[in-house]
Amino acid sequence: MTALPKPPASAPTPPTRRVVPLPASKRPKYHYGALTLETSLKVCVNSVISVAAIAALSNLIPYLVSHRAKLHEIRTQVHETELQVNQLQDKFSRSFDPSQAESVMIEQSARVNPNQRRVVWVETPKAQTASENTVGDRPED
Repeated sequence: MTALPKPPASAPTPPTRRVVPLPASKRPKYHYGALTLETSLKVCVNSVISVAAIAALSNLIPYLVSHRAKLHEIRTQVHETELQVNQLQDKFSRSFDPSQAESVMIEQSARVNPNQRRVVWVETPKAQTASENTVGDRPED
């Protein structure tokens, strides 16, 4: 009796073939000319496509610039319009605010609160004021 079991019997392996190089006269001749032609044709076609793409992009650049200018102009108009809308909303809310109704009525009408007096500034001609000052300084005899 042995401590290790015997390995199972394996199937016989087929003999390996040895590759024998062919003589120079029987070797297949590779045609590198066709491969070179194909590669150069691919490079030419890709070059033509690249040139066409660059030309198309160069034609689109003026349109891009003009559209950006229009967009900038529209954004400035939108900003100005938003400012006007905010001002009009403030006026609207002020007009319909009950706490400010009296001050709005005073501003929009000619009426004055009975407790207030109107102040009217009147400009006097300078020549007239100078003559009044000289006459008023001397008392008449």
